Amino acid sequence: MFHYSIAFPFFSSIGFDTNQLASYAILTAVMVLLLEVPSGILADRWSRKGTSMIALLFMIIGVLIIGSADNFKVVMIGTVFAGIYFGMRSGMVEAMIYDLLLEHDQRKDYEKYVGMTRSINTVGLVISSIVGAVIASTINFSTPYYMSAVCAFLALLFLFKFKEPQLHRQVETARLPEHIKDLFVALSRHAEVRLLVFTAIVVGILSSFMMEVDPLWPLALGLATIWYGPLNAFLLSSQGIAGPLVSKIVNRNHIIQLVAFGMFLATIGLLVSNIWVIALSQFTLLACATSLTIILSGRIQDELPSSQRSGAESAISTFATLSFLIILPIFSSIAQRSSIFTAAWLLVIIAIIGFFGINRCFKTPSTK
Repeated sequence: MFHYSIAFPFFSSIGFDTNQLASYAILTAVMVLLLEVPSGILADRWSRKGTSMIALLFMIIGVLIIGSADNFKVVMIGTVFAGIYFGMRSGMVEAMIYDLLLEHDQRKDYEKYVGMTRSINTVGLVISSIVGAVIASTINFSTPYYMSAVCAFLALLFLFKFKEPQLHRQVETARLPEHIKDLFVALSRHAEVRLLVFTAIVVGILSSFMMEVDPLWPLALGLATIWYGPLNAFLLSSQGIAGPLVSKIVNRNHIIQLVAFGMFLATIGLLVSNIWVIALSQFTLLACATSLTIILSGRIQDELPSSQRSGAESAISTFATLSFLIILPIFSSIAQRSSIFTAAWLLVIIAIIGFFGINRCFKTPSTK
């Protein structure tokens, strides 16, 4: 995705202000919000592979439209299509990996393989971030978007060759209303599961801020366009760090709590108007949040039948997205009137809630 690192500088170059940049992030989040649960249920009842392939087609259309845009309206149209991709792909990878491992009696390796997948994905994101920024600063902003469309098409071809696990098709398919009801009952039946879900939502909010509006900090500091590639690559590489980290800490509750505390400390760094501190804080925050998300996902998946795993991942992500949407206008309003560094206090408060949630979820003695 060569355009990830240069989206906000591109939009600024065609006249977007802070509120319009926030509107772009909000529209993406709204599309995710509308589609995550329906697409997750569709994937559980039909095909996770098929749903993912349809999502990639929408991404191709979206980046082609945005890449040719020269005004706010056209960007928003392209964002609708790209947002459909993000909504439809939510939870697919985790559910497919879980079922694939379960078919081979290797559930214990879930966190390791999800982390490994994140790490491999990060390599591509890091490379494309740097290349995209160089191309945008030397050629134009549109070319990275067109290159992203080509790579999305290649991903579509590779996914076509993937052999989908079949566990979710081996259970009796309930009527759709009962399926939806059973999903939300499963996520709220026990206090332990409710706490896991709530904590996953809180951590997801912080991840959303780092993935959707992280360029607001360097924009406020006047960073040159060419540096957005290395900066975005550095931020995304945090997910590569999270992969091997998860396999080391998954059964060590006291270390998991330390990671949650690191997540809180990283939000404190977002209050400082220094690009080095901001870069390190964003890296640490996303690394910690990604690690905690994978660990929480494994614990939640353990409590669910295969026929509800994609839907559950999507539902949790939807609640996190909805919360992000509610908070983002307040955040952007504070940033517009005061500064992004003042607005970051909202993230500090969210991180405190997440830290206490993790402590409650993982308060039992560690096992290995």
